[in-house]
Amino acid sequence: MYHILVPVDEHVDRARMESSYLQSLPIDRASTQITVAHAYENEPRDDHPVERPEAVRTVIDELEAAGFSVEHRELSGPPSEGIVSLATELEADEIVMAGRKRAPTAKVVFGSVTQSVILSNDCPVTVVGVSDA
Repeated sequence: MYHILVPVDEHVDRARMESSYLQSLPIDRASTQITVAHAYENEPRDDHPVERPEAVRTVIDELEAAGFSVEHRELSGPPSEGIVSLATELEADEIVMAGRKRAPTAKVVFGSVTQSVILSNDCPVTVVGVSDA
């Protein structure tokens, strides 16, 4: 089974770009597992469940409606570290991420989750659509 990890932040437009890209792939959906992951700053607790962000619900709903098998995983801590760790744990074949436009100075000062995942990961990373958000 081909396993794709799809990290989703809180932006619905980027989630839709990821979903649209995945739906456009000429792959056998029955033999493709998609794991949608979202990183929370604070670790979710069992006694205080966290509601899934709209972007996460959107991408899961769209991919399931398109015939994909989808699971959801919650991450805590720095997003790039969580994504790389989860990709390793799942033995993901690919990571699909939505990028965003940033000035070079902003990337240096604030870092880039996408760039960090690309540089720290062993599996292919596909960056889809770049939004201004």
